[in-house]
Formats: sequence, C-alpha cells, structure tokens
Amino acid sequence: MLTGTSELHPTDAAENPSATADGLIANWAPLSTPSHKRDPVPLCSISTEKNLGAGPADVRIEFRLSDAEEAKGDGKIAASLERYEMGIRASVGTKRAYVWFSCESSRLSGSEQAPAYILASVELSRAPKGEVGALQDANAGVLHSSARAVAKELDCAGDGGLAPEPALKHS
Repeated sequence: MLTGTSELHPTDAAENPSATADGLIANWAPLSTPSHKRDPVPLCSISTEKNLGAGPADVRIEFRLSDAEEAKGDGKIAASLERYEMGIRASVGTKRAYVWFSCESSRLSGSEQAPAYILASVELSRAPKGEVGALQDANAGVLHSSARAVAKELDCAGDGGLAPEPALKHS
C-alpha cells in the first residue's frame, strides 16, 4: 500500500528494532537540552526494485530522541496532519507520519525520574496513489508497529503508552 508494490527490498540489512534501540541508548543523556536535536536512528529503509540504489529509499522509518515540548505538537508539519490516538501524540498524513511516546526504562539511565521522549517517523519519497484515509491508516499501522517494537526493545514501562493495536480511523 505504501509504495504501490509488494516487491520491496531493504536498503540496509543491519537495521532492526534492537539496533535502533541501541542507537537511541547511545544518544540518550538524561535531562539533556535540547535532546530533540539529536541525529535520527534508522529502523529500516525500503525501496522498490525500480528505485533500489537510484536515490533515497521509497520508505524510511526512523527514531530520534525528542522532548516533552515537541511531543505536545506545535510544529507546523505535524500540526498540518491528521491526529491519531497513539502514544503521547500521533500526526498522520499520506506521505509522512509521526508518533511520540515516552519511555521509562532501566536501559535509559535516569529516565525513571525524567522520561525519555521518542519520536518515530515514517516518510515516503513520493506520495502514493489511493484513498487518503486508507493511506493514512497504512502509515499509522506501520509506524505504530515499529514504535511498539522499539519500545519493547528499550523495555519501556507500559510499552511507552502504545496500545497493542493501532487506533486506526478509516479502516
């Protein structure tokens, strides 16, 4: 649904939830300011056969440390997207989606006193064709599953506030 084909190829076989969690742990510094400026940590990048090696990946899923202020959602891009009920906040469109969740974990030193805020994002290089609501739900579903997998790898209390199933709107 996201790329219009089922023939997808990972651009980096080393990317997985465990490696993503390790990258977030390496970037974590309790109570650091501003944590949201940290580099993104990839979860996966996939491309169609036609686009493999010919430019940016067709779909990229990344994570980065954020903060409570950003998670409230005053950013221009996130505010222009449809709001979904996932994590602290989720903003979903047809070409990109974001979900913020908090994490208290012994793997993130000091997060028990001041939780880590994590931003998960999915971005598509081209706008897909299809019904807008179905495309948004597809993005939300992929992002929710990815965020839960990383939250579990981080051992976030309560899976970072992410429910077992995504709260889709158009399915």
